[in-house]
Amino acid sequence: MSRRKETEEEREERRLYRRIMYQQYIERETPEQRERRLTQMRECKRLRIERETPKQRERRLEKHALHARVKYALNRDEFQAYHRERARRQRQEETPEQKEERLAKRRARYHAKKKRSSTNED
Repeated sequence: MSRRKETEEEREERRLYRRIMYQQYIERETPEQRERRLTQMRECKRLRIERETPKQRERRLEKHALHARVKYALNRDEFQAYHRERARRQRQEETPEQKEERLAKRRARYHAKKKRSSTNED
């Protein structure tokens, strides 16, 4: 029992050491190396997703959805505050043409919604 516990502690120690070394490696890399590493990671992910079975895909998407729900529930206030601030900043920086475009889209959505609700009542 104590021998097994010791190996788990060693494993945890090695894991932490590898994480620290990798973090230091990332901090030292040049922009070209970073871009190469990220490109390789994206390619590996694309290949992994290509090879997965429908069951694996379903499991991956379920896991992703659960994680997103938990993250959103935990950080809902921060999330909303961030997006409010982001929207406020975008509105301050937008040109009159962009503002008109944004408002036109908003009016179109409103009219489409109103039209849908009026046809549902008939």
